[in-house]
Amino acid sequence: MRLGLTSPSSSPRCRSAAQKDPDGFVPALGAVWEAKHTSAFVAADDVVARYMPQLQHNMAVVGSERAVLSVIFGNSKWEVFEIAADWM
Repeated sequence: MRLGLTSPSSSPRCRSAAQKDPDGFVPALGAVWEAKHTSAFVAADDVVARYMPQLQHNMAVVGSERAVLSVIFGNSKWEVFEIAADWM
């Protein structure tokens, strides 16, 4: 999956967030992008729940309506989750 990521410093939406550095921004989706690496034995729902506060905060700071969470489980599985903002 090619997301067309930009670095936080190159995105105008992220420059105003002086105290927050998301892992990236997906301009085509208008989404904050976060990458995580976790144990192979953790359930996907648990990972999304664990990082939901950070994702919601990042979306609120940047003014985005969605986030993309990219997770590597152990060394064998990779999943991407699209999360909608719940603060709007």
